[in-house]
Amino acid sequence: ATVSVLYWRGRGRAGEMTTERPAKRARVEKDEKKKVSATRDHVLLPYRAVGSVTGPVAPSVVTAGKDSFALCAVGKTLYEYNLAKLQLIHVSQALPKKIRAVAKQGVLNTAAAKGEIYCFKIRRLIWTAVHSQHAKVTQLIARNQVLLSLASDGSVKVWKLESGELLNEFSLRHDATPTVMTTVVNYSTKILIGTVQGGLELWNFNTGTLVHKFDSFGAQVTALAPSPADDTVAVGLVSGKVLLVNLAYGKTLFEFTHAKHSGRSVAVTSISFRNDGPQTMCSGTEYGEVAVWNLAKKRLEGLLTSSLQAASQDEVFETPHEGRVTLLHFLSAEPVLFSAGEDNSLRMYIFDKLQGTGKLLRERRGHTQSCTGASFFDSKLMLSFGLDRTLRASHVFTDLFNREISQGSLIKEARKRGVQSIDLKLQPVTSLAASTRRTHDWASVLTGHKGSGLARMWRMDKFSIAEKKGVLRSPNDRDKNKVVTAVCISQCGNYGLVGMSSGRIHCFNLQSTEFRGSFVDETLEHDKAHDGRIIGMYLLQDNGMVLTIGADCYQRLWNFPPRINGEDGDTDSQLLFKLTMPIIPNACVFNTSNNFLAVSGADFSVQVYDVTPKHAEVSAQDVINTVLRKVRVTCKVLPARKVRHFEKHSSPVTSLAYTPDSRLLLTSSLDGLVCVWDMPTDRLIDAVSFESPVTSLDVHPDGYFVSTTHANDENVYLWTNKMKYGHIPASFTDGTEIEPHGVFKMPEVTIDGTWDMDEDRQEVGMGEAVEENDEINTKEELSEIEKMLIAKVEDDVQGYLSMAPTPRGKWSTLIALEQIKKRNAPIAPPKKIDAPFFLPTLGEKKENDGESRLLATLKDGPMQDATETPFLRLLEKKDFKAGLSLLEEMGVSKVDAEFKGLTDTYFGVDNEEEEGPDAMSETIAKRYNMVIDFFEYHLPRRTHYDFVQSLLCVFLKYAGLQASANAGIRSRLTVLKDHQAANASLLSSLCDSSLAAIRHFVTGV
Repeated sequence: ATVSVLYWRGRGRAGEMTTERPAKRARVEKDEKKKVSATRDHVLLPYRAVGSVTGPVAPSVVTAGKDSFALCAVGKTLYEYNLAKLQLIHVSQALPKKIRAVAKQGVLNTAAAKGEIYCFKIRRLIWTAVHSQHAKVTQLIARNQVLLSLASDGSVKVWKLESGELLNEFSLRHDATPTVMTTVVNYSTKILIGTVQGGLELWNFNTGTLVHKFDSFGAQVTALAPSPADDTVAVGLVSGKVLLVNLAYGKTLFEFTHAKHSGRSVAVTSISFRNDGPQTMCSGTEYGEVAVWNLAKKRLEGLLTSSLQAASQDEVFETPHEGRVTLLHFLSAEPVLFSAGEDNSLRMYIFDKLQGTGKLLRERRGHTQSCTGASFFDSKLMLSFGLDRTLRASHVFTDLFNREISQGSLIKEARKRGVQSIDLKLQPVTSLAASTRRTHDWASVLTGHKGSGLARMWRMDKFSIAEKKGVLRSPNDRDKNKVVTAVCISQCGNYGLVGMSSGRIHCFNLQSTEFRGSFVDETLEHDKAHDGRIIGMYLLQDNGMVLTIGADCYQRLWNFPPRINGEDGDTDSQLLFKLTMPIIPNACVFNTSNNFLAVSGADFSVQVYDVTPKHAEVSAQDVINTVLRKVRVTCKVLPARKVRHFEKHSSPVTSLAYTPDSRLLLTSSLDGLVCVWDMPTDRLIDAVSFESPVTSLDVHPDGYFVSTTHANDENVYLWTNKMKYGHIPASFTDGTEIEPHGVFKMPEVTIDGTWDMDEDRQEVGMGEAVEENDEINTKEELSEIEKMLIAKVEDDVQGYLSMAPTPRGKWSTLIALEQIKKRNAPIAPPKKIDAPFFLPTLGEKKENDGESRLLATLKDGPMQDATETPFLRLLEKKDFKAGLSLLEEMGVSKVDAEFKGLTDTYFGVDNEEEEGPDAMSETIAKRYNMVIDFFEYHLPRRTHYDFVQSLLCVFLKYAGLQASANAGIRSRLTVLKDHQAANASLLSSLCDSSLAAIRHFVTGV
């Protein structure tokens, strides 16, 4: 057989130069195969995790100055939030085990994983310690530079927070099992520990002695909180009671009780006292309820909902959290309550000063249950859905803009029906289609839901469901008990297709939601398109044909859109071809740009078909019949042909995805394996294995990222496609056989993109400044893709020019600053205003208009040292990169003053009295040489080219004449001239072809 030669067309579709069947590759014995280790260079690189907010561990909140910070634990990682905007500012490195307790004081963050304790300074690990080899640490408390750790075996250890030195340790008696501990106001060396038996024990942690043991309350202690009042604490019980206990007298002052849930008591999980004046206490339960208690009147003030405070239990239709409340904390001297829940959400409520009722201030949340699917809406937004019955929009680069897409006025409707709002939410999404063409006109997202025969429409411009005419319903009565299994939106955004489990496909107009016809195969009964459920539907690129895949092992191509006959109402849908597939399909994906269809079957294989419409030849007789009889001859479309067959998976394939150019095909299976196939070469180029199976795959519209969702995981994980950056897999060069080895590392959460990273050095107002090696964005912590891109830029820099990140207006204004000052100067002098006699009058302004105060000071003051300004100090250290960065951070006037101050005129030196044409003070000469060294460093590198050229222009404007008069400096200026000539030649060569093309199209020459 002749081997087919594959080539790659401009649009990215693979074609064949010969029609002969390609020869099979010779089999290689297993022992001869080359296996790639887990350390090989993968095509996919971890980028970030989307949707992770907090975990089931109680956060730790501290206040430093005007800001408050919360430390949360998610899995094996620490997240730190600035509560001013609920903004993620720090993410720690992953610990080897799952975190079970956290504590924070100042800039020191501590976490306990099983029996080990880890202490971080921001993100840098400074010490570790082992509390116990067998027991798990359940709680940490940081106070007065001391860390207290409580383990499940009843042992308590005291550590020095800064160094991890063990100061003391003691254990509870065998008849007491600890549950929670807390500190008490004005008890500087004592802690209070609650037990399963319902008692309290007061310990002195300095001496390790039991101070007092309180009587049992008859139920397990589940929460403790110190009161602002002396000797008073709040005790929460598993029975739902909240007790206020005076420790000095050992008496219960009064108690509150939470209402039962479905006839059973609810455990109190967290308590907090308001400390800005009003006597208010809040308590949270295991069912997500938050009660507000008035301590002065000893009564229930209300219950918080998802948005505001309700007066009674009958008015609560949605609790703040869908699971256990892990922490309630009133911010210091503020009427703001911070709450965290195990439902992956953080909320902040503010209490009104007049009425004292709380309302939602801000929130941050993700999926509360497993995320089952994700799809890119455009280059910035991503849609995800899960078992929590929500549809969420997430930003690709930052979590600041993540939000849940509204399902309408659920609380209002729940109030009418007398049910919880969660009961009115739509069932989990099973299929999703989106289009960006008509985003601002009508619905642009279409979804099918579990067990529902209705397709729902969503508006992305309003981030809400289309409430009016937002439902697409099958017009066929036989579909009453059927379910929507697939949805599709046309390329133009005007039509929506709904595929049913009955095998019927209906077309609707998305603007009016009116029925526009169905696709019917005349060989089937009951107006069906397929004899089985619909697996997928895809519009071809020209929007004139639609491809459908059914569980009946057929793929069919139809004309689009279908027509409805006005007389009898029947649908006129032309079937162009149908092709029998040798597999039972369970998942499929279609690439619109190249018409490639990939289908996975029950045999775990993946088949790829080229669905490009190819018309059969029309005979001459058919043409004559068309002319003479005026009968239209329909050109037959040849069926799709199979072009690839992939076999690697050993379990059912769960999802498939194409890159936009259809070069790569990604497949995933239930055993956690993800394969990357190269379409032109018909080979596997990468295979990775995950602990949890991948439930969905999707590729960024520009091909930069790949998204995955995993079973029993609330996050959406983004991966960088390294082939988009010029990466060449090892299998292309050495012919290695790809085999998955080990478990692939998952991406971690990144900090919010809008956070100012420069503030990290100042510890965001907490404590003293950070050392240089504590900076987050160091070269050692650059990701692999960043290192690859930096290396590539450094290799190619000789042939290109790079511009500065500063705005164009800065360097353009710098050149024409004098003209701008003259243009903005006042035409007439300021008018003198007659002030009353009792007000002092200011003297007339001295004549130094146009000069800054800095220049005036330099002009009138004595000669300064050559290293007076920070810029010159950096130049003396030969740190030219830092010098350029400093100038980019300065304002335009300061940069101009920096170079204007180089000349001796403004430093009180009169060179005219010195003899000779080369007369120049040593200080000025030294300063000029340092600046020329600065330009000799940057000009050959051609980085920040536009800004460096502006600086050179300003320097020559102020110092050119005097510098050229000195022979030594004049020779150095000649070197700068040579660099400028080389740069000008390179710039001309880069722009000549483009300028010639523009000139040709404009002038025609």
